[in-house]
Parts: sequence; C-alpha cells; structure tokens
Amino acid sequence: MARAPLARQLAPHEGATDQNIESRLRAPRPGTPRACSRTVGSVGSIRDDACMPEHKWAPPEHPDVTLDEPCGLGPEHIEGPGERLATSRPVHVWIRYQNAGLLRLKGCAIAHTPVAALMQVTWQGRLQQVWCWREAVKNRTLKDHGRRH
Repeated sequence: MARAPLARQLAPHEGATDQNIESRLRAPRPGTPRACSRTVGSVGSIRDDACMPEHKWAPPEHPDVTLDEPCGLGPEHIEGPGERLATSRPVHVWIRYQNAGLLRLKGCAIAHTPVAALMQVTWQGRLQQVWCWREAVKNRTLKDHGRRH
C-alpha cells in the first residue's frame, strides 16, 4: 500500500504541494515570539539565549548549615588538666546537643580525669571534641574485619 504524498495527507485540497506544506509547518505562528536561537556550547550544552534572556545561569547558592553544638562539661567540672591516653579507645557515649537532645554516639576517648573524659565524636559530618561525665561513657569493641576464607 503506497502512502499518499505529504501534501495530500495534511491538506487534501487542490494546489497543496509538499514544499508548501513543509514551509507552513516551519513558519512561526502569528503572535508568537521570535524563534529561539539554539547554539551548542563548548561542552555540548544547548543555550537558549534568545528565548529567555531573563533567565541567566548562576551557580547554586548553598547557605551555611548551622552545626548543633554539644553541651559539654565546663572547666569547673573537669577537675584538672586531664591525662592523655597513649592510644584512643573506642567507646559509646551519651552526649546532649542543643537542638537534637540526648544522643548515643560512637566515638573515641582521648583523655580523662577522675570524673570526666574527653571524647572525639562525629556529628553532622564534623569531628567534635567534648568533655563529658565518665558515667556516660562505655567501652566498645571493634569488629575484626580480617580476611574471610
């Protein structure tokens, strides 16, 4: 079954030719803005400068995130300068944060006094050091990630 020419498919009236129909399809409609000038940039992106000049590209703006501060012990509660541990010990520790409240975190003890311990914990992607009561700290053991046979 042969297909009818494009002129006969779109406009079956007499005098319509394929070239006439294609030119009408490509022409902008009356009352529409001028045609967009699409250009390919250096990295292969398409820019529509003529279509929407009011929309210029700008780098994204990310506001600084305010970090939640831990409520640690003050110097009056620590009782002394603290003794540094030879190697840090893995621990679970309860720490109170201003906005998040009381959290149980994994961390490392790096120094201690008779009543307090200096902890290194990561919260919100940042390494933080905070003094806390020794009663809030419990030792934990690290899993052995050796080779499995």
